Amino acid sequence: MPCVALDTPGRIRTQSPVNRGGAGTSWDVVVRIHGTTSWNDRDSTSHFAMPGRFALGIDCDGAMYHSSKAARDRDRLREEVLRGLGWELHRIWGTDWYRNRPEAEGRLREAVESSIAAMAEEPEPDDDEGPIVVVPEPPSAAEPPRVTMESADDGQPREWAAPYRRAHLEGHLYYYEMHEPESLGLLQRLFRETLEAEAPVQRELLYRRASTVWGIERIGSRIRANLDRALGGLLRADRDVEQDGDTITLRDRLVVPREPGDGVARKVAEVPPAERRMALLEIIAESPGMTETELTTHTARFFGWNRRGSDIARAFEQDLLKLQEEGRINGLPDRIVLS
Repeated sequence: MPCVALDTPGRIRTQSPVNRGGAGTSWDVVVRIHGTTSWNDRDSTSHFAMPGRFALGIDCDGAMYHSSKAARDRDRLREEVLRGLGWELHRIWGTDWYRNRPEAEGRLREAVESSIAAMAEEPEPDDDEGPIVVVPEPPSAAEPPRVTMESADDGQPREWAAPYRRAHLEGHLYYYEMHEPESLGLLQRLFRETLEAEAPVQRELLYRRASTVWGIERIGSRIRANLDRALGGLLRADRDVEQDGDTITLRDRLVVPREPGDGVARKVAEVPPAERRMALLEIIAESPGMTETELTTHTARFFGWNRRGSDIARAFEQDLLKLQEEGRINGLPDRIVLS
């Protein structure tokens, strides 16, 4: 039976897509660690070469490894070289494998069987010809291979997410200053309109939305006191408006993780904790087994935060501890999965 060679970026996986080809699958799989040694290098000191015939070379790619243009360009060049050496190649995208498993398995099976069938029609090559695969030396018993997981993030829209939609309050007229009691009715109407579009929303962001009608950027103590009175009155008068800590929402409004949109880029303190936790859970479901650093990095990118400051790290740490206390996740901090 011809072999297939599996290339995994990062460290070796204990359960690869090819090893789980499905019922009735009978493939000999050789797995290698992606590193500085090329596939046809016979002289590596840290790897040994296995001569033989391989039906197909399979690349298992993930968003974390291919997030930069340099990595993609390097892979295109490598593919050209390998095909020039006689390799038949098939690529499995990590995102596709997580989200469209049956279709991805079907394409994989078809690629392997097609390559094996094509080989059956070719003469056996001489011993010194044909592609050579480089595989890792077996790990010592004292140091078993470490498993790492890749995120399924590929920049494509997610079914569980939605773009942020901002309340547009232009056109409202005011006849009293924002700190005056006579403005309470208008403030409550502005709050309600904002909640219709943006709930759940953090209280500070709700206050800032209302302030735009007056063109006020800095909320002083007198204005804040009036905003607090307006919100308290709305909570008492409107049974559909609810408060949970600093989060204001509408009754029965579902929590959906929201990506930046409509000109809104929220800071971490402006994202309701329940929304952050929902995003963490969904990304864990996409890519189970990530470390805490990998998980929080991808969740931060989802919300549009390219740099993880101390405030972001602290918020995610609290979110993950809360999810663990609720029994919704386990494996912190090295291999996080849903419970």
